Amino acid sequence: MHHSPTHGRKIALNVRRGDPILGSTLDDRYQIVRRIARGGMATVFEATDLRLSRTVAVKIMHPGLDEDGDIASRFDTEARAAALLSHPNVVAVFDQGHDDGRPYIVMEYVRGITLRQLITLEAPFPTVQALELFEPVVAALAAAHAAGIIHRDVKPENVLISTDGHIKVADFGLARDVTAASVAEGGVVIGTVSYIAPELVSRGQASTRSDVYSLGILLYELLTGVKPHRGATPLEIAYAHVHRPVPVPSAAPRTAEPVPDYLDALVRTTTIRTPARRQTDAGVLLDQVRGARTAATHGVPDSGALLALMTASTRHGVDQARESLPELVTAAPRSAVSASSVDSREAASTPEAARWLPRLRELRLARLGSPSSPGIPDADASARPAPISPYSPPSRPQVITPSQWVQSPLHRRRRLVAAVASVIVVGTLLLGTWWATAGRLPAVPAVKGLEQPGARTALAEAGLAATFVREYSETVPPGIVLRTDPASGAHLAPDSVVIVYLSQGAQLYDVPLLKGKTRDQALGALADASLVAGAITEAYDPKVPAGTVLSQATPAGTALHRGSGVDFVLSKGIEPVDLADWSGKPAADAKAALIGAGLKVKTTEAISPTVAKGGVVSQSPAPGQVHKGDTVTLVISKGPAQVVVPDVRKLDAAAATAKLEAAGFTVTTAPSPTKAGVPGTVVSTDPASGRRVDAGSAVTIFIG
Repeated sequence: MHHSPTHGRKIALNVRRGDPILGSTLDDRYQIVRRIARGGMATVFEATDLRLSRTVAVKIMHPGLDEDGDIASRFDTEARAAALLSHPNVVAVFDQGHDDGRPYIVMEYVRGITLRQLITLEAPFPTVQALELFEPVVAALAAAHAAGIIHRDVKPENVLISTDGHIKVADFGLARDVTAASVAEGGVVIGTVSYIAPELVSRGQASTRSDVYSLGILLYELLTGVKPHRGATPLEIAYAHVHRPVPVPSAAPRTAEPVPDYLDALVRTTTIRTPARRQTDAGVLLDQVRGARTAATHGVPDSGALLALMTASTRHGVDQARESLPELVTAAPRSAVSASSVDSREAASTPEAARWLPRLRELRLARLGSPSSPGIPDADASARPAPISPYSPPSRPQVITPSQWVQSPLHRRRRLVAAVASVIVVGTLLLGTWWATAGRLPAVPAVKGLEQPGARTALAEAGLAATFVREYSETVPPGIVLRTDPASGAHLAPDSVVIVYLSQGAQLYDVPLLKGKTRDQALGALADASLVAGAITEAYDPKVPAGTVLSQATPAGTALHRGSGVDFVLSKGIEPVDLADWSGKPAADAKAALIGAGLKVKTTEAISPTVAKGGVVSQSPAPGQVHKGDTVTLVISKGPAQVVVPDVRKLDAAAATAKLEAAGFTVTTAPSPTKAGVPGTVVSTDPASGRRVDAGSAVTIFIG
């Protein structure tokens, strides 16, 4: 691309009122072409990278929006989070910067539609198509979780489907590091309310399991065409997420086809309100989705083994469940995701998606129109496909008529499959009837209470095969048969497979770390772990705020049975001390008592006409309750003020008395013992004139 003479400075082409940035160049590199969409925080523009001659999307924060820097920080977080992910199902971030103080992010430009628009046009989807759409989204989140990133805003609006069939997840603006504090800022819940996890509403705490919940809601919507919780206000919807379970898709008013039990189970597991019982992360969910997709594609019927796979919450549980699955399902690719290294089978567009998404484009993409905002003309709009941003509102859909759908190749294939399936079902029923009437069908033996080898032998002797599924039991020891499906006594065709459920003992739950949590937080963490609080005691601690857990009797990570109690100690804060009134008492006694009570003592001195020297004149704080470590200030008496005895010698008794009383002394009169001096005048005083004595002292005058 050749640079114009204006390159390297701000330009102003096609500037329109309300969008002065149109036509300008950010950082002498990104020339803004047109507005794609405007949101509450930022506007997304189509732009040209002048340096690399490519089309990009630029997200620019609205001016004057970020007085405290929080939103600018979110921009930085989004850029860093997305930059960590090099994955075909994640919208790539190329660059990030600030221009004239406004943060911006440069992203991959995706032409196509959002999953929201596709849901509006097509949902509910048949099982296979729903899983084809769902799997790439789960793969993107699995890569994010493997990189330690929580998305926190999974929704159809943030899923893009390009014109070449690639599916990409966008908008990591709410993303957080898994190891960071994943709590909503200022107590405000972050996330889209229709897809928000209950723990984000009730406690503002997000984890990889929160993203799993949002994915479960998305799967429900793909299968049913509607969201599970609806309400007149966002508050009503949030309340429903916290207090009401998500219904299974098969119970929805409308589905494209009957929903298999194992997909009901998968939705139920992903959307369970207790986070600890959901899949640990999207990597575990990805294994389940691939197994479900394989089963749906090849017509594998519902079974206990498939249900066990869909209800597992950990990778270990998934691995156990796969052991009992048919070879066809176990051959499905395993998830081994990372942020930067992806198996070729995790490509953004699977072969199936590449087959049917172009068909959807032919039927509907041309009818969506340009997503450009009103009042912003695009001179080249007729010459290029309309790009749809994850931030843009869906265009008004044009619905395909039933006759169009009936004539489609996909529908004709479904009718053929249905016809073949009907023939197989009828044939199977007829065969079963023949065996039953001939009395030659083997019966399922009673193996409840047997160990696995004994059950296998008993079924083999009956001419039946066994597949084993493990599930938790609070009462039956591990390795013992709980039940069979079909139940004992049922007649089956020879070599039929019987699902045998083995106890794996009581389910154990890891004790969470309680230290440092408040009482309510500790109770919530125990509830999430299917445990309860045991004995709650209290103890004073000078360093830990009152109401905070000091210690727990059972160490974090210890495995306990459901409902087990965990004892913990709550801090009562700093121990209080009763402060007595030490006024008028000896300071030495006061200091000794205060230091002995764990208090600090500070002293000052003051003249006091009423308190003897060395006594306490006053104290601060006043008598009452203080806490250990507090400082008490004592004011210690220096005694009364000192004054000089005036010289009254040679004065008559009346004049001498008046002078001494004026100086604050009390006066007594006595005859001079020496009989010296002028009769009737003062010969001497006691204390003698010129001496310093306490104010108010008594002075005796001796008269000659």
